[in-house]
Amino acid sequence: MSPPVRTLFAALRRAVCSRIGAAMILIAGVGFLAVVAVPNFVKLGCRAKQSEAKTTLRSAFESQLKYYAEFGRFESIKTSTLRLKSGNRYTYCSSPEDCLPCDAKAHSSCAATLEAARIACAKHVLHSGAGATEDNFTLCAAANLDNNTQDLDIWLKGRSNRFEHVSDDCN
Repeated sequence: MSPPVRTLFAALRRAVCSRIGAAMILIAGVGFLAVVAVPNFVKLGCRAKQSEAKTTLRSAFESQLKYYAEFGRFESIKTSTLRLKSGNRYTYCSSPEDCLPCDAKAHSSCAATLEAARIACAKHVLHSGAGATEDNFTLCAAANLDNNTQDLDIWLKGRSNRFEHVSDDCN
C-alpha cells in the first residue's frame, strides 16, 4: 500500500472508532436514564390514579356536609347525590355495608377489591351508614392500583376535612 492510502485508512479507522465510542457512550447514557426514569414514570401514573380518590372524596365530603346542614344527620353513601364516573378504580364506603363499588367493566380486580375494601374500610370508618345521627363520619376509598393481591390504596376523609392516606399501593 502506498503511504497516502495507508494514511487514508488510518484516518478512516480513527473516525469510525471515535464514532463507535461516542455511540457506546450515548447508548450507556440512554440506558442509565431509562433505569432512573421508568420507575419514576410508573410512580407518576400511580399518583395520577390516586387523584380520583381525592377528588371523589372531596365531592362526597361536601355532599355529606350539605345533607347534614339540611337534615341534621349524615346520609348513606349509596343514597347520596354522589355519582361515580364510569371507569372508577376505587370502591367508596361510609360503612362496611354502605359501599359504592368500582367499575367492574373497566377493572378486572374490582370484585376482589370490593370485599377487601369493605374489610379495610371497616377498620377506619366511624360513620354507621343510612339513618346515622352521629356528629362524625369518615369516608373511605380503596383500590388495587397495581393489580397485586396483597395491598390496597386506602384514603380516608372525615369531618375534620383532612385526607389520610393509610395505605399506599404505589410503592
